Amino acid sequence: MSKLIVESFENGAGSVSKTLESLVKNSEQMLPVDSDTDRKYEMIAGVLRQDAVNPGVWGFIEDSDHKPMMHSQVSVQVVGSSTVRVNYGKAYSRIISLVVTPDETLSKKGVYCGASVGKSSCSIEVAQSIEMGGEVRYDGSDWVSLETPDASKNIRSTSVTGSAAKFEHDYCPGVALTVSPSNSDGAVVSPFLPVVRSVNATNFYMDFLSVSSNTYQSVLSQNMCFRVQKNYVGPVPVNTYDAGLNEGNIWLYGVFEV
Repeated sequence: MSKLIVESFENGAGSVSKTLESLVKNSEQMLPVDSDTDRKYEMIAGVLRQDAVNPGVWGFIEDSDHKPMMHSQVSVQVVGSSTVRVNYGKAYSRIISLVVTPDETLSKKGVYCGASVGKSSCSIEVAQSIEMGGEVRYDGSDWVSLETPDASKNIRSTSVTGSAAKFEHDYCPGVALTVSPSNSDGAVVSPFLPVVRSVNATNFYMDFLSVSSNTYQSVLSQNMCFRVQKNYVGPVPVNTYDAGLNEGNIWLYGVFEV
């Protein structure tokens, strides 16, 4: 047990309260926990959030509800596109532990993270598991998206150029898109074959091939109906708002031997 705490107990309950209060208020307080070796420790803890104005800036929240516990030399910087680095402002002798975790808002969005921890800094890598999919059909006046229960990314059409229809969706990186024709439980007779023209993180272009004439269709038709699925698991940018990281926080807690 800490000699500091033991001595406080020996001096009375008032001293215990005063000692604990001092440890909380002074984030640079060294904490002896081993009475045999007098090893001393420091803590770095707080809530990281992406800036609301500049997506390339991250920092620890300090407001009426949040207060970081760390010495004043700690700084945060964005390195590359998917790494948030926390610089301790000093080099510790040994690492005890450091944990980072997304809050409930980011967790619901499939965000996860981990840290490469060093004695003078840690690099937090942010990644996301995303699924986009559902059934899309033209009902005679507009495109209708019927999403599958496990697909949370909206699909919506914005324009048709020539024979290609453009469909926009929420952020989902990658170019692997699985598409199949659908008769929507028999409601669509002889659906056209959907053919993928191009894919990116927020939209895809689709041509529709008539089975009977073997030609691409440039006029919207109620025979246009397909099911689509896209999955992505991997790093997401921490210097843009594409992944919606600004909607939540990342919690950090680290302990180091001085």
